[in-house]
Amino acid sequence: MKTTTTTTAAGRLLRQARRGSALTQRELSRRAQIAQPSIATLESGAHVPLVDRLDDLVARAGHRLVVLPTRASTASDIADAVYEALRSGNRRRARRLLVQLNDDLASERGAVRVALAVTPPAPTGDRRFDAYIAALVDHHLSRKRLPIPEWVHEPDRFLDEPWTVDRFADPDIESATPPAFRRHGVLLDRADLASA
Repeated sequence: MKTTTTTTAAGRLLRQARRGSALTQRELSRRAQIAQPSIATLESGAHVPLVDRLDDLVARAGHRLVVLPTRASTASDIADAVYEALRSGNRRRARRLLVQLNDDLASERGAVRVALAVTPPAPTGDRRFDAYIAALVDHHLSRKRLPIPEWVHEPDRFLDEPWTVDRFADPDIESATPPAFRRHGVLLDRADLASA
């Protein structure tokens, strides 16, 4: 992952698997039959588990470790980083992460592009960002007629009230918004999706 955090890769993967399955640390600790503080220690990066232990914990959260032939970030990676950015009050970084996901999805092809989107991202703490991530995945996969993961269609990935991302946008922004973004209630100019 290109983003920088204080946790280790193992801690980040464990947190993504746990949050992606809507589990608390306490619930995962019960499933794994270890103390909840141990889960917290692993997620924080204070202790790095062996691969076998990480694989077991991730499996108990309903996920599996895999290796992809890419250096691009997954939608789950980005959602986790957006969550951290929003928690620290850094909305600018959160928005830059959305640009990174757009660029990463655009740079990959076929099965790898789908693989970047297959793991359901945990909530970011802001439904607008959740809808934006779902819209990005929907946009990049539907344009190439690739399979779209089920999580993209979950009700929490759609906004009841449309969000105009750029507050200085043209009044007719809806007509310039790609269909996948309109469906999710995220209004932005398709030109904003051009790689930087």
